[in-house]
Amino acid sequence: MELMVRSSRLEAGSSKPNAYTINTTPYSLPSITASVLKPTPYGLPSMAAANSRFDKYKPEPHKSVRQLKIEGAEDETPNQLKDAWSRLELNTTSEFTYIDAFRLIRHLDYSTKDVEKFSIALAEFQDEIKFAERAGIFLSALINNGKDKNYVVHANHLNVLLDCIGFRNRKNIKVEGSIGKCVGYSMLSGIIFVNGDVGNAIGHAMQGGKIYIVGERGLLGEYIAGGRIYVRGEIILSIGFFESLFNKFVDKYCSGVGF
Repeated sequence: MELMVRSSRLEAGSSKPNAYTINTTPYSLPSITASVLKPTPYGLPSMAAANSRFDKYKPEPHKSVRQLKIEGAEDETPNQLKDAWSRLELNTTSEFTYIDAFRLIRHLDYSTKDVEKFSIALAEFQDEIKFAERAGIFLSALINNGKDKNYVVHANHLNVLLDCIGFRNRKNIKVEGSIGKCVGYSMLSGIIFVNGDVGNAIGHAMQGGKIYIVGERGLLGEYIAGGRIYVRGEIILSIGFFESLFNKFVDKYCSGVGF
């Protein structure tokens, strides 16, 4: 079969298009439309017949795919703090206990909120032996080692009064509730604000900083070299820089010679 293709340009005033037209050969090659609508010489079904077979299959409605939500890993900080607490033993002195506590927590990453939550979680351990001093020193180590400046400690919910809160303190601590003895023990700087009562030995061996007590107080501690202590807004102790130097001089050179 042979296709004859001719090209004709539009003459002036002619209605014929300027395009390529396809003419059938003398052998009457079926047109494209005829091949679609009629069976082929080989008995193959036409496109129309094939489409009719799939009419019963309707397109499925669009459904949104449910995404798998992957939650972040559980925060391990509370468990790490509890593990460190469980391994802390009360040493022969408060200083050694503090060193041990610092060694246990110095590699941990925690926030001021974690310390606050841990102070609440301490309620489950308050029946342990020497809980008051261990808890106070452990919290003090957490605070001094922490990256934040301000901390909150809760004590209202405890049946045991915490001792040694603010041991060697350098931060700002707000205590909600009454606490026991030796608040601000060996305190270096910062502020301790107690919204409650405080026991004896307040500011023992204190070197600087300020202690504010809202409620009742016990006796002041010994060997106070610097800092200020306020009770219900009134200052009861104030040792400045030069007084601190004098006290250190007396402690170093005059002890044991009749002073």
